[in-house]
Amino acid sequence: MQKEAPGTRKPKILFILDDTLVSFSTKRKFSRLVKALSGKYDVKRFSAKIEETEVLDLLSNDSYALVLAPWEKYLAWRRIEAFFGVSRSEGPTFAGYYSSPTFYQEMTHDLIRDNRAVLLDFYYPSISEIYLMLNSLIVDEFRSGIRPFIGEKTPIFCETWYSSQGLGQRPEVIMKLPRISSPRWASRANAVRISLNALWSLIYEEGPGKGDFIQNIATKTPRAYFQIGADHRCLFMRLCFAMPNFSPNDACYSFWPDEDFPLRSTQLLLKYADFVRVHRIIDTDRDVEITVGFFKSNSVESAFNNIHTLWVDPISRNSVIELPYMIEKNGDKYFKPLPSLSLIKDERENLSQHQMRAKDRYIERSTEQIKLLRSRLVEKEAIIEEMKMGGVNNRSPYSKDGGAAVLGVLKEQYFASQTQVQNAMLAYDEGLHKGASRQRLHELKEHIRVLREDQITFATKLNTIVQLYRGQSKKTKKAA
Repeated sequence: MQKEAPGTRKPKILFILDDTLVSFSTKRKFSRLVKALSGKYDVKRFSAKIEETEVLDLLSNDSYALVLAPWEKYLAWRRIEAFFGVSRSEGPTFAGYYSSPTFYQEMTHDLIRDNRAVLLDFYYPSISEIYLMLNSLIVDEFRSGIRPFIGEKTPIFCETWYSSQGLGQRPEVIMKLPRISSPRWASRANAVRISLNALWSLIYEEGPGKGDFIQNIATKTPRAYFQIGADHRCLFMRLCFAMPNFSPNDACYSFWPDEDFPLRSTQLLLKYADFVRVHRIIDTDRDVEITVGFFKSNSVESAFNNIHTLWVDPISRNSVIELPYMIEKNGDKYFKPLPSLSLIKDERENLSQHQMRAKDRYIERSTEQIKLLRSRLVEKEAIIEEMKMGGVNNRSPYSKDGGAAVLGVLKEQYFASQTQVQNAMLAYDEGLHKGASRQRLHELKEHIRVLREDQITFATKLNTIVQLYRGQSKKTKKAA
């Protein structure tokens, strides 16, 4: 651990622990979170029994960069925001957090706060994901943009949205971008697409708090600036646009959870994203920044109807490090223009020759194994027919009852297993030629392997039954 420079102090966090009705696992998670934060911050823990007046006394005697409280106390306490300054655009932050699943019905409109609302989900995200959110809250330079959440060398793709544009193939382009096209984010494809459509509709259809006044802007005039980037931990999208007369209060009301209007763009973002942040840039009196995030923990899929992280906060222009429309011009090689769909090569085209040869060898081996299984199947069919007749050219006295019926069932099951193997192989071959994802191909390959193992096991057991039947038949003939 690096030593602190002389005269420097760690930023302090006043952490009010929700230690009343939480589970043991949640308490243990809090302990791990405090331990993770202690390396960079000075964390002071207090019980949930503390009162707002006591917190104000602590804030009067010492400086804290962040105050964390259970969400019920955060929404009930109003004097702490007044102590920090209601209209501030930087400096200390007062935030609430959920330590258990929280539903839309609990977030009534009478709880809406003025100017800002910082409600963090501590229940579903992992420790590292919570750390990213808190680090962005404490450091003013990390409050804006998506770079603070993803790796420094992770490419961020940018695009300027103009008037008279259509959404077109952007969802397909985004899902084929490097890292986003990996199996890690395949399960979030629908959520990402819906969130992108919701962001698009904010600009081209409704937009929070505005009518159609912005629809008449000239065609070549930029309407919005879009960014997207992803690494192994999270995926983030950012949208910047101008909207005059859109106050921080308007932002709080527009993005507050509202189950009466679930199809509004703002509500779709809250439902399908793990993290929604709305900034009003107060220096310009018109600029708005919306950041939407998806974490590896996949909290939306775990609890679709629960409240997730919502952060509405006015900030100063000095905190905006990733300036819209200017990043690519500054020559940063990790900020790239969003490519068109025709420039993104299909997964099969990107495979190396070695990978292609390996897949061809696998197909050849699979074909040989299918041929072998077919030959075995022919042999077993002949044996089954012989057993049905009680031996060669003989009629079994039990042909109408037990033996033939049982063997008939076994034969049908064997045929069914063979059909399953063939269908799985056809599905794999079709997916390979149509450029299915690696995860899908791996699932099909694993399914084929399991089917083959089951078929071999079934054939072995069937062979054992045949041998036992033959031995018993010989004993019966000798006795006769």
